Amino acid sequence: SGASATLSGTSEISSNTLALSGGTEFYGAGVYLKSGTLTMNGSSKISQNVLPSVTKSFGGGIYITDSDSLANSGTVTITSGTVSSNMGATAGGGIYIAGGTLSLSNAAVISGNALSSGNVNGPQVYIAGDKTNTSSVLISQPTCILTGGASIANSGTGYTHSVYLSTGKQIKLSGSVSAMTSAIVLLPQSYPSATSAVQVLSADTAYTLTDTDVAKFSVVPEVVDASTSTTRTWLIADSTKSPLTPGTLY
Repeated sequence: SGASATLSGTSEISSNTLALSGGTEFYGAGVYLKSGTLTMNGSSKISQNVLPSVTKSFGGGIYITDSDSLANSGTVTITSGTVSSNMGATAGGGIYIAGGTLSLSNAAVISGNALSSGNVNGPQVYIAGDKTNTSSVLISQPTCILTGGASIANSGTGYTHSVYLSTGKQIKLSGSVSAMTSAIVLLPQSYPSATSAVQVLSADTAYTLTDTDVAKFSVVPEVVDASTSTTRTWLIADSTKSPLTPGTLY
């Protein structure tokens, strides 16, 4: 708790397998980060870490959380290096953000991670929802920040995607992502309705979302009727769709 660590050069955290041993909940086979910081750069990697295939099994590579306080949140910053070939079960095969912040930039690569259960909830990255205490005070606000040429692979069973967004969550951009070479596919837990809009992209206060940024993302079609495989396609608004807010689905 509150610790700081850096993986650089060819450092790696790999081949950790968490055994059942009577447990029913498992978190972060590679890294479990609570109220601390982890920085990855160089050719470092977190790979081939495995969680048991049980009902509650989150974050095969990295699990980020906090101490039930916005002031005590975990932060993972990856400027280069890879999180790959990790195995979760319930959600977040590569990275599960339960609280705190995941920041990806430059040559960060998230790929080849999976969920043993066949679950569709974020084989690469899963962003959980905000959490409040019994007094309705916000104590956990999971955040994913992207900039530069960061890469999150598109994978999974059924409707493949890169990042799972719990209701109310967005990808936040702190700078241009024009250097991205492949699209990031988002799977929102909630889609728009007649009474609510859904925003999947936003920008940091020091940056303005551009149309080039928006074009780097797409959204998994909404399943309207699973029995007939009927879907509805949603697009992400850019500046040409005024008065819609850029980053919202339409």
